[in-house]
Amino acid sequence: STEKRGIHQVMIHHVEYDKNLEAARNCPMRIINIIE
Repeated sequence: STEKRGIHQVMIHHVEYDKNLEAARNCPMRIINIIE
């Protein structure tokens, strides 16, 4: 369950990261979620 959720979060955050690169840069947590 945690694994699936992690993958799902990475996918969503990846899209948000592409759409809002600057916003993602200002949000370290998003970067961490993408790396994880």
